[in-house]
Amino acid sequence: MIREELANMIDHKPDLGELPPLPEKETGQHGRPAGQGQRVKIGGTCDKALWNELDDYRKRHGMSLSRAIDTALWHFLGKPPLSFQSRSQ
Repeated sequence: MIREELANMIDHKPDLGELPPLPEKETGQHGRPAGQGQRVKIGGTCDKALWNELDDYRKRHGMSLSRAIDTALWHFLGKPPLSFQSRSQ
C-alpha cells in the first residue's frame, strides 16, 4: 500500500494548465512583428531529470523552450505581472 502511494506521488506530473499571457504584437524596429515587454537571456545548468521533464512538457504542449520556462517560472512565483503588464492587472 505504501509503495503504491509512493509510486503515485512519483508518477504524478501536474499540468500547469493556465499559461502566462502573451504581449500583443507590434511592428518592431526592423518591420517585423515583435511583442511588447522586455526579454532577458539566461544561461545556467540544471539537473538532467528536471531538464528531461521540462523538455518533454514543452514538446507535449508544442511550445518553445522560452515559453515553457516563462510558464514554469510564472506559476512558481505566484503568477506575477509580466513586463508588458501594468502592476494593477
